[in-house]
Amino acid sequence: MSPALFVAALGSLCAHWWFYLRYDVPDIIFFYLPSWALWAYVGSIGAGEIWNIIARWRIRWRVHILFVYAWLLYGMTIMQAIMAYPVANMRGNSIAREMSEDIPKSVPQNAMLLVMSDDLLFALWVLQRVEGKRMDVQLVSYPSDESYAVQLIRSTIEKRIPEGKVHVTFVSPAMRRWFLHPSGWVAQVSLEPPGRIVKDVTHPLNVTQALVDVKPVAMLRIKLHRHRTRPEMFIAVTTTWFIRNASEANDWRVLWLVRLRNTDISEPPIKGAGAEDRPFWWAELHRIIPQGIAVSDNQVLVVDYCLGVNIDILPGKYELLTAIVPSKVVKNVNLTDGKQVKKLWKWFRQVGALEIFLR
Repeated sequence: MSPALFVAALGSLCAHWWFYLRYDVPDIIFFYLPSWALWAYVGSIGAGEIWNIIARWRIRWRVHILFVYAWLLYGMTIMQAIMAYPVANMRGNSIAREMSEDIPKSVPQNAMLLVMSDDLLFALWVLQRVEGKRMDVQLVSYPSDESYAVQLIRSTIEKRIPEGKVHVTFVSPAMRRWFLHPSGWVAQVSLEPPGRIVKDVTHPLNVTQALVDVKPVAMLRIKLHRHRTRPEMFIAVTTTWFIRNASEANDWRVLWLVRLRNTDISEPPIKGAGAEDRPFWWAELHRIIPQGIAVSDNQVLVVDYCLGVNIDILPGKYELLTAIVPSKVVKNVNLTDGKQVKKLWKWFRQVGALEIFLR
């Protein structure tokens, strides 16, 4: 075997190790790995021929040139391994353990937990079936197939939603770099966004610092639970409202808009490599006072929202905007049509910023 063939094979092996150990790459990358070995073999033939050509040279510095050539081949391979080691090194990485222990703490007794990723499901299985912890939590692998998901919801999940016991994970442990938040692990599945009254106010509040203020309600503050997220996650938002007039508030809606910074939502989606639409914004409409919650005048209401993001949304820096609008204004607005949503632009206020990225 020529030195070049050995180096090429070693380089291919290092490449395999790099991707397998790092493991925060799209699954499709693994299907390319066998072709790397073929590429390394073909490349080694060419490298070996170059070695043989140099070896036949009748020049004084032939040995030195061969030495430099061999050093470059070996050096490039070794340098790749050295450069990849800090990223590929998994020593001390306990994210799977942390998640499998922290997530059950976020759900009540006898809860049903819908798990959105297989790798997280395996970590929770170890916690339950090996260590015998939180056996009361029922784990359900939420399918990616929409037709089966609908059947699963109707047959198993829907009847338990009113109990407040159904929760869903919106994180995937395939990524190693985490920005953790205690209340950002799971979301409660409910027919309406979960809400709770936190304060009765005897006199109207001074809301000069409110983020958005209209006649019946004021948005006092907003908490964005994750400032970095991925399309398969939700955007978790907790909003604090001051309800001046509860009866009028029922006639208003809160419109959320997640928009790629400095873009025009009236423009058509960007076409991807497979001719699929790659949207760069997302809009959702909700009641200010969720159904089933009795609110009186001069009360402070806290509501948790989980905004779904289109799986094909473009990665990048995004801004979170909100608009409080009368229900009659948005009654016939198609929230998937950017031109129609843009007609409401005067109502929007920016209330947060986040990054959506793809692994």
